Amino acid sequence: MALAIEDDNQFDAAVYGVKRPVLALFIDESDQPSQYAVETFEKMSGSFNGIKSIVVDIRKVPEVAGKVYLHTYPVLALFKNGDVVDGVSMVEEGTIALLAARGY
Repeated sequence: MALAIEDDNQFDAAVYGVKRPVLALFIDESDQPSQYAVETFEKMSGSFNGIKSIVVDIRKVPEVAGKVYLHTYPVLALFKNGDVVDGVSMVEEGTIALLAARGY
């Protein structure tokens, strides 16, 4: 199960200075695509061996969006050693539909 980030300090502790990769789902809980993304992400997060998974609602923790330079939601980002190494806008890339088609 993914850790729900509640504040900026919790985000920093979860992402910066940790040795294992962190897969973060950034959402705006008020919109439908984000709600679906969380549901799908929660189903998948148990199978991420060796990867910590977190969910960040930018309405609750807006300062995090500025740190990561996010402009659209939901976004899935992979952090390693505190740096974003890859990311995808789940709406723009159709990722949500792809994951749903695969049964997640």
